[in-house]
Amino acid sequence: MTNIKARLFYIYFLLFSMVVSISCHKTEKSLLLAGTPSLLVISEPKIFDKDIIFNQDVILYPGAFLETIDSVKIMFKKKVTIIGESQVFSENANVEFKMGTLSALNPCWFGARGDDEIDDTKAIQKTIDIASQYEGSINIDFPLGQYKISSTLELGNVLPNGKSINLIGTSMSNDAMVGSSLQWIGSDGGVLLRIQNYCVGLIENMDFTKGSSQLLKHDIEMRPFIYQVSFKNCSFGGCGGPGSANVNLNQDNNLQVDEISFDRCDFRGYTPDGIHWETESAVIGGYSNTKNFYFNFCSMLGYNIGAINLGMTDILKIENCSFAFNTTDIVCLVCNTLATSNYSEHSGSFYRSGITNNVSFTTLMSNCFYGTEDKDFVITQGGGHLVMINNNFGGMGGEDLLNKINWDTGPFSDVYSIGNFFRNAPPMHSPFEFSGPQNNFTVRTYGDLIGRTLEDIQVVKPDTLINHN
Repeated sequence: MTNIKARLFYIYFLLFSMVVSISCHKTEKSLLLAGTPSLLVISEPKIFDKDIIFNQDVILYPGAFLETIDSVKIMFKKKVTIIGESQVFSENANVEFKMGTLSALNPCWFGARGDDEIDDTKAIQKTIDIASQYEGSINIDFPLGQYKISSTLELGNVLPNGKSINLIGTSMSNDAMVGSSLQWIGSDGGVLLRIQNYCVGLIENMDFTKGSSQLLKHDIEMRPFIYQVSFKNCSFGGCGGPGSANVNLNQDNNLQVDEISFDRCDFRGYTPDGIHWETESAVIGGYSNTKNFYFNFCSMLGYNIGAINLGMTDILKIENCSFAFNTTDIVCLVCNTLATSNYSEHSGSFYRSGITNNVSFTTLMSNCFYGTEDKDFVITQGGGHLVMINNNFGGMGGEDLLNKINWDTGPFSDVYSIGNFFRNAPPMHSPFEFSGPQNNFTVRTYGDLIGRTLEDIQVVKPDTLINHN
C-alpha cells in the first residue's frame, strides 16, 4: 500500500510539472513542487511566455528569477512568501498580487540594491506601482542601504481612497546617509519623492537626502489630496537654493493637504562649510485648506528663512522640539499656534507671525530660547492674540544682551505674559516693543522677570507696559 501511494504521488508530480512547464520558456526547467499540491516552491530562473495564475501558495527562494515576455502577466492569488532580499523578479516582469497574498513588498525583489552606485529608481518605482495597484493596504519595506534615485518617485493612488501605502525602513540616521536612505543623483533642483492621493499613511525609519553634488529643491513634495499622514523617525537633508525645503506641504495651493504629523524626525539644512546655510526651510506650506500640522520631538538645524515656515493653518502644534542656527525657528503668518517645551540655541529669533486683522492665536509655554548675541528679538514680528507662560527667553547664560518681543497692536492683539523670564541687560525694564494703533490694545504681565544677574533681576512692572482697558 505504501509503494502504491508513493507511485501515485510521483505520477501526480510528473503531470503537474508538465502542465506548469507549458507556461514557461522551453529552455527552462520545470517548477519544483514541495510538500503538497497546495504549495509551490520556486528556486530557479523562469521565463514565462504565456499568462500564468498561481492558485496555490508560493515560496520564492534566492535563485528564483521570474521574467515575462511582452505583455505576459504573472498573477498570484494565494499566499506568497519570498525568502531573503535577493532579486526574484526582473525589472520588466509584469506581476500582480491579489488581495491578501502578502502584506509587504521589498524593492530589492525587483532589482534595487542599496550596496552599489547603480541607479535604483526603476526598481523602487516599480515596487511603488505594484503597491498602488494592490487592492488593500500594504507596506514597502526598505532594508538598510543607499538607494540611488535619479528621477522623482511618485507615491500614491490613482484616486483618493482609504488604502494605506506605508514606506517602512529598517532605521534612519542622523546624517540621512547610513540608514534606509533614498539618495538623489538626478539634476540640480529636483524632487526626490512626490506624494499625491494618499491618506492614512505612515513613513517611518527612512532617510531622504542627496547622494551627489546636486542639491534637491525638496526631499518630499505633497500634493492634493492628502490627509492623516505620519512621519516617524525620519531624517531629511540635501536641499538648497531658492524655494528649498525638505518637505513641501502643498505650498501656494488651497486644495486638501492636512493632518500631517512629524514625530522624532531630524531636519538638516545644507551647508558647504559648516557656517553658511543654503536651505530656506525644513517645512513649508499652509494655505487655506492646507492645515493641521504637528511636530513632536523633532530637531531642526540650519535654515536661512524659517525652520517651520507656514503661511496659514488652523492648527500648528510644536512640542519637545530642538532648534539651532536658524534665522527664525517658527514662522506661521496666520495660524493658531501652540509651542510647548521646545529648546532653541544660536537662532536669530524663535517666532514670527504676520501683522493682520484676522483672528489668530499664539501660545508659547515652557520654551527655552538662548538666541545669539547680535540679535535682539525673540519674536521679530507678531500679530493676533498672544499668551506666553513660563518661558525662559535668554536662557541661563550666553552673551546676548537683549531678548525682546515685537507685537502689532491690532484689534485682536491682546497680550498676556505670565511667569516668563527675559534675560536683558539693565536699565531695560520692559521686553515688549509694540507697533500699530494702541487705542483698544491690552497687554498684561503677571510675575514676569527681567535682568541678567541675581543683583539686577526685577519684576516687569505694569507701569512699564501699555495698558488700555
